[in-house]
Amino acid sequence: MDRYSQTRLSNPESVLEHTGWVCMCSFFIAMELKHLGEDIDIGLLMSKAVIHDIEEVIVGDIANPTKYYSQKLTSEIQSLSGQAASELLSPFSSGMQLMDIWIEAKMGKEGYVVALADKLAVVYKVEQEVLGFGNSTIKGHIKGLREAMEHLRSELPASEIENAFLINGIISEAIEICSKVTK
Repeated sequence: MDRYSQTRLSNPESVLEHTGWVCMCSFFIAMELKHLGEDIDIGLLMSKAVIHDIEEVIVGDIANPTKYYSQKLTSEIQSLSGQAASELLSPFSSGMQLMDIWIEAKMGKEGYVVALADKLAVVYKVEQEVLGFGNSTIKGHIKGLREAMEHLRSELPASEIENAFLINGIISEAIEICSKVTK
């Protein structure tokens, strides 16, 4: 299943590629945080990163403008996503445990890192498409992306992540990349 279903890409990206990128990015951010003395559960982080978009294997990548068009539609998509995740995870003996990880994939300290890596994956993809391949059709993602990065900054769990300067630096750099892409 490919991502960016409503956008023409020069270099299509599968859900698996995206998941791998999010796993790697989450791991590197977490290792930097650990180096700064942060208490990060790498096993939990990686579990959340691996499973965060599992439902997209069935439902695909639904664009944010569609996904959040209305409260009712958002609720329906969340329900469909939950059913898809359950269908994929229930065959495993730890299916209920895996569902809990999926539900909480972007919650808590480790989940915050996964959420950040998930947005950084989009920044990277937009930069690659626009600056690397000259594909300006994906530029429309930038406005929402900047807002999403600022939202992540506002939700930084300072009580949980003591080294907020690292996260703020990453977010600032991502916003700067967004500005370069729109020039």
